[in-house]
Amino acid sequence: AHPDTRVLDGPVYASGPHDSEFAVVVEISDQAVAYPIGLISERGVINDVVGNVPVAVVADLDGLWAVFSRSVDGSIIDLALDGDTLVDYSSDSEWEAFTGLGRDRNSHLVPIPASTVFPKDFPTFWPEGRLFSG
Repeated sequence: AHPDTRVLDGPVYASGPHDSEFAVVVEISDQAVAYPIGLISERGVINDVVGNVPVAVVADLDGLWAVFSRSVDGSIIDLALDGDTLVDYSSDSEWEAFTGLGRDRNSHLVPIPASTVFPKDFPTFWPEGRLFSG
C-alpha cells in the first residue's frame, strides 16, 4: 500500500433512505394508489384494482419492484409469489416476478407504468390518492 493511503478500519454504513421506506405509486385514469414497498415485500404481491384496471404489484426488500396488469386473455387472474415466480394457481400459469415473462417464453404480463415516492409525500402530489394499508 502507498504510505499516504489511509484505511478505514471501522464498519461502513450506507447513508440515505432504505428501499423499504418508499412506496410504489400506480396512477391510472386519475386514480392513484401508493403501495409501501415494505408491505408489498412482506406479502410478496398485492392484487388490487386502480382506475378499473386490475393490477399486481410485486416488490422485494432489495428494491426490485414491478407492476403488471392482471388481465390475461380476457380473464382477471389473482397472482401469488412463489420464490421469484408469479403464479396463477387457477391456471397453473407462471411468470418471472420482475420481468413478467412467462415460463413458457410465449406469454408475458403487460407492465403498468409506476413510480416511487416517500409515503409521507404521497398526499402532496396525489391529494385524492389512496395509501394502500392492507
